[in-house]
Amino acid sequence: MATDDELARYLENLKAQPGKDIQLSGGSSFARSVLALGLVDEFYFFVYPVVSPGPS
Repeated sequence: MATDDELARYLENLKAQPGKDIQLSGGSSFARSVLALGLVDEFYFFVYPVVSPGPS
């Protein structure tokens, strides 16, 4: 498992390279890490609704 310092170095290096946006996916602990390190420029939320027939 990478440390926060290693994650910050990796993502800062990736952001410094030419190219388009970087998209990250992960759980809540990953999101907290990149937010705490100040590495998030924008958020896009995707919501996938679930339709349920109701109680069984």
